[in-house]
Amino acid sequence: MLSIDEKASFLKNVRFFKDASEHDLEEFAAVFQEAYFKDDEDIFYEGDEGDAIYLIVDGKVRIHSSGREIVTRSRYECIGEMAVIDAAPRSASAMSIGDTMLLRITRDDFYRTAQGKIGIFQNLLKTLAGRLREETENRVASARLMQDITRARELQTCILPPEDFQFTYGDKIVDISALSRPAEKVGGDYYDYVELPENKIGLAIGDVTSHGFHSGLMVFTAKSCLYTQIKHDFSIPGVISVLNNMVHSFVQSGMLMTFCYFIIDLESQTMSFCNAGHPPPYHYRARSKQLIALKDDIYKNTQIMGIDENIDCEIHQFKWDYGDTLILYTDGITEEQYEGEYFGDERFEQLLKENSQLPPHELKNAVMKRLHDYSRKETFTDDVTMLIANIREA
Repeated sequence: MLSIDEKASFLKNVRFFKDASEHDLEEFAAVFQEAYFKDDEDIFYEGDEGDAIYLIVDGKVRIHSSGREIVTRSRYECIGEMAVIDAAPRSASAMSIGDTMLLRITRDDFYRTAQGKIGIFQNLLKTLAGRLREETENRVASARLMQDITRARELQTCILPPEDFQFTYGDKIVDISALSRPAEKVGGDYYDYVELPENKIGLAIGDVTSHGFHSGLMVFTAKSCLYTQIKHDFSIPGVISVLNNMVHSFVQSGMLMTFCYFIIDLESQTMSFCNAGHPPPYHYRARSKQLIALKDDIYKNTQIMGIDENIDCEIHQFKWDYGDTLILYTDGITEEQYEGEYFGDERFEQLLKENSQLPPHELKNAVMKRLHDYSRKETFTDDVTMLIANIREA
């Protein structure tokens, strides 16, 4: 039976926890349960529900599928790590080699203990990305790869909030309408909205500079970081700094991210935002019927996320009035092509001028219809994402 101190000492050498504090290690050590297996004993089977992950303390573990050995894991390594993402069936079986001692933690216990510990989520994503690359290189059956991609697509779909939503605050109503359409099965676009304290609403949109499984995992981690951060500090500098640190930790993988974060204050009737290299949002002023692109010298962009460890957060603020609409989008819209010609900023802006008075849902549909008419195909060249918010009187 291992003591808490012995478990914590072991966890120091596991990649998930390499940057964890002594206090965090002790918290996890108290949650991990010991599990013992004799030689050639099954730990879990392919098709089982993925409800827990395991760390190897002593011995080795064989990962196999359909009678074929995939890989062997040993001390300090993790098995069943995909269970951290969801409860999808195990994609392979695990069997002990010799007498084996493992530490086991359920998915729910892992998330509960990891709340607020951004570094652990970052290291988790690194481990998952590394394992996925390894598995992809070693797989001989393309069907298995497609199964994983489908799971990642399902995960990405699950973490996005409903496309249409409504916030009500006394005599104020905020209508939200959004969509995200990946060019591949797994895209790198992300949108979100969240109710904040003090009668405020947070809006976020991002674009990872790649596609596929790994960009989907970064999107998953971005949401985890965002929701963990806003529980402690929902301010613009706090959110931008945490997300930038997360992206910077993966810069060697070639993935960066543009990101734009808004806070709508319903009491002071202001909007504040920081734009980290993302396409400029639009603000439709209903009273003057003006469409304003938030892109000139007044609304200077912060650099794209991940380039530097530290990021200068340029915060801008302006007033809103009833009937105003905020339009956030990714560059998949303006970069959609027909016969080599981009849809472009001018066409998009003109389209918004013609339709910005519409409710968010109808405006979104108008943009998508025009884009499909222009491209003359069902699927787009790049990921396409929009997030539209309108403020009106009840």
